[in-house]
Amino acid sequence: MLTKAKFTATIALFIILFLQGNKLQAQSYFFERVYDETLAQASFVIGDLKTREAIVIDPKRDIDTYLEIAKANNLNITKVAETHIHADF
Repeated sequence: MLTKAKFTATIALFIILFLQGNKLQAQSYFFERVYDETLAQASFVIGDLKTREAIVIDPKRDIDTYLEIAKANNLNITKVAETHIHADF
């Protein structure tokens, strides 16, 4: 069975492959899962360590977490993607 978390991770991988022309080199990527226990919501920050660009997948409402992750890892968030509707508020 495909769970919500597995589906989201799969979408994230497809986005990376699409943006990088199907060339996935794990050594040059940053990946961090952000999980909000109160909402049971997972989001992801995926970045290219060569270009320093990052995408946030399924962000929560408060963006400070992602800004801190980007700053700590010298990344610039250039894209945001939602895989489904978030009815958390």
